[in-house]
Amino acid sequence: MKRLFIFCFLGLLLSSSQVFSASAPSGDGFSLTYDLGVSTGSSGGRSYSEASLGLNAFISDWFVWRNAGFGRFSDATETVYGLDSSARLMADVGDREMGLTAFAGPGYRFVTKGDSAPFAEAGLTIHAGGLSIGGGAKRVFNSVIRSDAADDTQYFIVLSGSGRID
Repeated sequence: MKRLFIFCFLGLLLSSSQVFSASAPSGDGFSLTYDLGVSTGSSGGRSYSEASLGLNAFISDWFVWRNAGFGRFSDATETVYGLDSSARLMADVGDREMGLTAFAGPGYRFVTKGDSAPFAEAGLTIHAGGLSIGGGAKRVFNSVIRSDAADDTQYFIVLSGSGRID
């Protein structure tokens, strides 16, 4: 848990210069943003924490392809790293300066240890003054890959906002 806190704190410091210039596309075409998030979940009765750094490719105002590198930390098991790749459908109320965004979509989780598996996720993000704060849930369908594997449910929060890559 201490490593997770340090990772997130350093990520916030590194991205803080970009947080206030974050903006989403508004019909201008393709753009890239990044974000930092944390989550918690359980698998096989053991709880874990994750930290992620995501790159979001806004294909349109309503469709985002997201790739996020992550680290899963647990006292009970070894640390696992990987990549989540997802297609998110987006719906906005307001804009990125003051508004709300809902998202949902499928994806695939590639991991360094264990089995890679498909997932589905959904959540809400509130935008105010260039900062983004939100949360949601992700369900990793391990049982699709191995019938004896338990599915994971994660609850995540994004506290740092996001930055735009021009």
